[in-house]
Amino acid sequence: MHTGQICASAERFLVHTSQIDAVEAAIRARLEGIEAGDPMDENAQFGPVATEDQYKK
Repeated sequence: MHTGQICASAERFLVHTSQIDAVEAAIRARLEGIEAGDPMDENAQFGPVATEDQYKK
């Protein structure tokens, strides 16, 4: 909807040391396979991003 022009994602998480591995695994599992797609495609999970650095982030 905003083609990567707004920041709506968390960059920092406060996680108790005893839960770091579990939280990291859950985040990785959720993000695996997500790719940028055509913003007109209703099945796309997100549209293009502004820069390659932002895409990698």
